[in-house]
Amino acid sequence: MTYKRTYRLPGALALLLARVLLVALVPDIASQAQQPALQITVPATGTIVSPGQTLSVTVTSPAGLAFSQVVVIGEVPIGMSTIATSVPAQFSVNIPSQIACGPHMLTAEGTTTTGQNAESASIMIDVERSDFPAGLSASISGLTFESQGEQSSLRMLATFLDSSTLVSSTLDVTESTLVSYASSNAAVATINTSGTVTATGTGNAMITLTYTQGGQNIKISVPVTVVYPMVTASPTSLTFPGQAVGSTSATQQVTMTNVSNGVMSVLNVGVAGDFSETDNCITSSPLAAGGGCTVNVTFSPTATGSRTGKANIASSANIVPISIPLTGTGTATPPTPTITTLNPTSGAIGTSVTITGTNFGATQGTGSVNFNGTAATPTSWSATSIIAPVPSGATTGNVLVTVGGVVSNGVNFTVQGTTNGIALVQFEGSDAGTTTSYSLPFDSNNAAGNWIAVCIRAGQSGQSFTVTDSRGNTYHNAVQFNDTLDTPNGNTIAIFYTENIAAGANTVTVSDTISGTLRFVILEYSGVATANSLDVVASAQGSGTSPNSGNATTTANGDLLLGAIATADPATFTAPSGFTIREFVPAEPGTKLVAEDKIQTAAGSAAATASLSASDPWGALLAAFKKAHP
Repeated sequence: MTYKRTYRLPGALALLLARVLLVALVPDIASQAQQPALQITVPATGTIVSPGQTLSVTVTSPAGLAFSQVVVIGEVPIGMSTIATSVPAQFSVNIPSQIACGPHMLTAEGTTTTGQNAESASIMIDVERSDFPAGLSASISGLTFESQGEQSSLRMLATFLDSSTLVSSTLDVTESTLVSYASSNAAVATINTSGTVTATGTGNAMITLTYTQGGQNIKISVPVTVVYPMVTASPTSLTFPGQAVGSTSATQQVTMTNVSNGVMSVLNVGVAGDFSETDNCITSSPLAAGGGCTVNVTFSPTATGSRTGKANIASSANIVPISIPLTGTGTATPPTPTITTLNPTSGAIGTSVTITGTNFGATQGTGSVNFNGTAATPTSWSATSIIAPVPSGATTGNVLVTVGGVVSNGVNFTVQGTTNGIALVQFEGSDAGTTTSYSLPFDSNNAAGNWIAVCIRAGQSGQSFTVTDSRGNTYHNAVQFNDTLDTPNGNTIAIFYTENIAAGANTVTVSDTISGTLRFVILEYSGVATANSLDVVASAQGSGTSPNSGNATTTANGDLLLGAIATADPATFTAPSGFTIREFVPAEPGTKLVAEDKIQTAAGSAAATASLSASDPWGALLAAFKKAHP
């Protein structure tokens, strides 16, 4: 049986009731400069009070305001005092004789003569018996846990004997300041100051509760057993470093292992707090003896400071889910850097470019500048101006400034004096869920004359796609294929493209005709032909670990080879030599769609391929596109 103090929650109800009794709802007093409207001056916070005592409380108005009604409210079971009609005022507050020992809150509230509400800062009084207890007991004689992270609350009771009447009384001293808790083995179980015991590992431990007063102490011990688990988690907790509010951290992984001799299944994985997870535990179940699965956790703080949560994994092996503590620190989101101008807007490799804008930061720190994806080495950095030479290998495309992990808008820079080929400018991917339409924006402005590709996987075969964007560009279907091996409904995969695009902020919308899951990737390239860019295509489906679009023979040197590969189930993809996987949708290990590319130096046979971590039905597309003429 689990015991837990619950009398503090109704304290909020008592405060609300007092406000209703005092006045109708009216505006609260604005903060007074340096002086509070109401203040409890006696007793001081931390004052020790005995159960059954009548406490004298003094309330004043340091701000010098006139009040028509003032009351002192204590959390249940202390309750509310009588109402005074002016300040300073003195109140008699009765402390119940059977109150739980430990800290209790007192607050003064009132209404001014002008009809405004005011509330003091709360103080804490410490309710304790002045005599030493005759005996000590715990609500539970012993604890047995079956899962790490499982918790139970101990309730500690002390028996006091009135020497004059020989009448005994028993009080809850769980949160008494005279009580301390200790665990003989923190690797097995821990206990906090509220008496909550948490299982941390397999084995036995002894929780000791000690009541100390006036040089005397009395102890009681409670044995704790954490049984050998059927399934384990490694690590047993996750801690994320500082992460900007509104952003998402890198993934941290927990490995679940079936350490029993039989088969078990993971039934559910859930997280609480500012955390998210993806996993392959349910799809991998049942797990054979010694088998395992992974839970991938990310941290997206919604506020600054310490953030906590839990990952709870329910399985057929445990009645109580395994609980993995999650902690992280939210940091202030840095302001978004903004580029307003480049000077010059074109030049050869080595040309010094002055980047003017805002929110670059006084010094570079971890900030960076890149020219169409190629990192530059700035020679000067201030909050509003950066000077950076055009780096070797840079190609025409957007200049971006990154500060504290936040990326600026992109401004186009033309690299002169080079035989520029095709280069990736930016890309985005989305797992849109079950839908027939979804819109995905580019992070940075598109550059005029560039080229966009869209790689699509829709969760039904026989789809008809429509692709549009907010710049009014016209999209063409390069290749589309019905993958029928992913039973029972199949998939439709496709590559769309648009040429000679308009400049500016852009959002791409993909729509289909049959409701199902929708995943797609958008990619902006520079250097692709502005008209008649499509060269050749190939498509195929199969099952195994080696998806392959089949061969197509290109007709021009320097083609962009763009591959879209989709699987029926979550998979881990590895790109072949020469190809780069640009986007995984969703993120690994739950990926079902990848977009990969390669620049083919000389015309000839080409195919889009990959390696999968496990055999699975797949569909693969290749589309080759010509480069722009010099």
